[in-house]
Amino acid sequence: MGQQQRQLYLDRVSLTAPVSSRYLLKDISFAVEKGARVAMVGSSGAGKTSLLRLLNRLNSPTSGSIYLDNQEYSKIPVTQLRQQVTMVLQESKLLGMSVAEAIAYPLKLRGIRPPEIQQRCEYWIQQLHIPPD
Repeated sequence: MGQQQRQLYLDRVSLTAPVSSRYLLKDISFAVEKGARVAMVGSSGAGKTSLLRLLNRLNSPTSGSIYLDNQEYSKIPVTQLRQQVTMVLQESKLLGMSVAEAIAYPLKLRGIRPPEIQQRCEYWIQQLHIPPD
């Protein structure tokens, strides 16, 4: 039997605005395999930020379910979840840092050693074709 592939899965997820009950997201389903790079693009108001807030557990779905490796998202401790799901936002809040410093920052917080941090920074800078500073 092969090693099970890790997966994030949304099953018919909806989210409504708290005051108006207007749908921010309606009946969204998709799966993302471990290691996949996903880009969310769309016009203003399309639900990109709402979806990110669900994935980071800043909001809970109005209906539907979210799973990580077949485990219900709401049952995973938030700190554990945020170590497993990474997001890179278009507008960085890490002002005054180089790209390499911004990549290194969360790795330092997790206690990763400097040689590995350097290796990961170099890898992602090369993969994303961006200047390091």
